[in-house]
Amino acid sequence: MPKPILIILLLLVCTAVPRAQEQDASWAPKRVPWIQMTGSFLEPNRFAVVRDISRERIRLEAGFGGDIINIDKTSVGAEGLIWSGLKTLSNFRFPVETADYFFGIYSTYSLHINRRGTPIPLRLRLSHISSHFVDGTKDTLIGGSSSRYSREFVSLESQLVPYNAEESWFALSAGVKYVFHQVTNVEPSLQFPITLDLIPRFLPSMTYPFLTLSTAGSAYFPQYSAALTVRFNTGLNAYLDVYGEYHSGATRYGVEGKQKENGYEFGVKILQIPFNTIGQ
Repeated sequence: MPKPILIILLLLVCTAVPRAQEQDASWAPKRVPWIQMTGSFLEPNRFAVVRDISRERIRLEAGFGGDIINIDKTSVGAEGLIWSGLKTLSNFRFPVETADYFFGIYSTYSLHINRRGTPIPLRLRLSHISSHFVDGTKDTLIGGSSSRYSREFVSLESQLVPYNAEESWFALSAGVKYVFHQVTNVEPSLQFPITLDLIPRFLPSMTYPFLTLSTAGSAYFPQYSAALTVRFNTGLNAYLDVYGEYHSGATRYGVEGKQKENGYEFGVKILQIPFNTIGQ
């Protein structure tokens, strides 16, 4: 090979290697947040007032969850949610019939298939739920016969949100859940929660409707739900949802055991961390 050509090739190699090393050094795997799925009942970051027509109840829901530790692509956090069924009586009397308590710890991990692809979030949960009768019953919150509906589970879920939360017109979450302990066996041990949110991207960003389909419409499996929600962007790091829903399957009140319910509900939710930055 002639010396001029050899010299040119050596120069090209010498300039290409530092560039490749610079690109490798600049690339770093990023951590992506878990996006709260509206149709999944056990997403705690909300306060809600719901009119449950099938049970003639007013249901109150309040919860919160957040990261405690963030290390590279991994985060660890804690979460909790309570929902109460209030009987609607005359003269504005609302005795609290039931109370369900959910709390646990979780860890999320951002899985990178390749450098160009969007990271895939994974969430591992270890959680406890207890269900109790409250007003007008002989049971107390501590002990009593209602404690027989306590249970613990572990779950692993993943999400698919094409592009990013601001551009995607849908979000899909799916996973497997294993209920490894039940005081009374009232639900299947192996479960497959799946939730789909469909968001019309062509509508104005401040107010827009979207559709939710889910097999995880209750804390207890299975309950299938379909809901139409109108979301209002308050601009205060919170969203206001007004929704109507039809559901069929397991009850949302754990003390009712294996009882099934089919019916409608409508309500108002305030979400601190909703479908992340959708609509902004």
